[in-house]
Amino acid sequence: MDEMLVEIKETLSEFKYIDVYDGYQIVAEIWKNALTHDTEIIALSDFYKAGRTREPNMVTKGTGKKKT
Repeated sequence: MDEMLVEIKETLSEFKYIDVYDGYQIVAEIWKNALTHDTEIIALSDFYKAGRTREPNMVTKGTGKKKT
């Protein structure tokens, strides 16, 4: 994780109008949300069962009566 954060800071520092700290904060927030979601899933079952299951990704396609 530390290596990834250093890499993110280096990547963001190459851009002229991006504040490295703001970018770092955004990435940290995304990680926090993802980890919180994952720990909730693990807490509701056991670790190995949670690791073997998938969450459905429901996508709506079509319009009108052909919507599925």
